[in-house]
Amino acid sequence: MATAVSETKADGERKKALALAIAQSRRKVVVVDSDLRLPALHTLFNLPNEIGLSTVLKQGATLDEAIQTSHLPRIHVLTSGPLPSNPAELLGSSQMTAVLWELAQRFDVVLLDTPALLPVADAAVLAPAVDGVMLVVGRAQARKQDVQAACQQLADVKARVVGLVVNRSQQNGSHRYYIKR
Repeated sequence: MATAVSETKADGERKKALALAIAQSRRKVVVVDSDLRLPALHTLFNLPNEIGLSTVLKQGATLDEAIQTSHLPRIHVLTSGPLPSNPAELLGSSQMTAVLWELAQRFDVVLLDTPALLPVADAAVLAPAVDGVMLVVGRAQARKQDVQAACQQLADVKARVVGLVVNRSQQNGSHRYYIKR
């Protein structure tokens, strides 16, 4: 499942929480930092980033050498590795297709963290290669026409959109009942 989100500490914690929720259901998860421009998962999981996805795609390392075990049970991480000069080209390569296939054989769930959809082509290149795409939108940040453009871009590449998550929403008074006094 691919995710298109901007990088903030709060977003990172949400990614980690999603992986943990899946792992708690006794599924083996690998989180892949497919953001080869502004990677963040190595920081989030406190892991080295010398070898990672870019290294594997350039055939400088094997998946066995690049996949790291996190401190959380049943969660593994494939960091981005060194930043390449051609991220979209690497992500759209036959090597990436092979990596995704191999990861799907080894893990119950493969979560791809991608850069935001509209500014660069990386997420759109990956979207057709995965089982489903979850579009994550910051409520206060995204304009309606941007969300529509992102949905259209995913439709154009025939991606299977499995959901839309709106985060960073402001709480209104209608949920006051649940606030502890």
